[in-house]
Amino acid sequence: MTVSNTGSAASNGLTYTYTDTTGPTYTSMSLSGNTINVTFDEPVCGTFSAAAWTIMNVATNTSLATGATSNEPTDCVNDATSTFQIFLTAANTPPSGSFVEATLLDNSGTGAGTNSTVQDPSGNLAKAPIAHQATAVAPETVKPT
Repeated sequence: MTVSNTGSAASNGLTYTYTDTTGPTYTSMSLSGNTINVTFDEPVCGTFSAAAWTIMNVATNTSLATGATSNEPTDCVNDATSTFQIFLTAANTPPSGSFVEATLLDNSGTGAGTNSTVQDPSGNLAKAPIAHQATAVAPETVKPT
């Protein structure tokens, strides 16, 4: 960044590098069929682990995370995104109208309040634990025309 006076040559140059030191925050979720959309306040990447999440059908107190997979991007440079999907198995797909909670767990082992499976491109780990709830809706069934 260089500061200059209008109409004059540039004055003293000041080099400053902006550094991201804040981890991403899990901000919301939605659920359609077997697909959970999880959203963060900035682009994220990482290595998905179903054990890093607790996903529950609140009404039946049933865990839904077992066997889940995801399209969480592993390439932080080119593919980081603020929303990715968690795919539940067919056996764990809650019926429409179910109240579901997805919690990103603190897996630091020290109570540091972070989750190492989700990070931003600067390497800051996601803040955890954070939980969000949503009502399950039926998946889209209308074919595109």
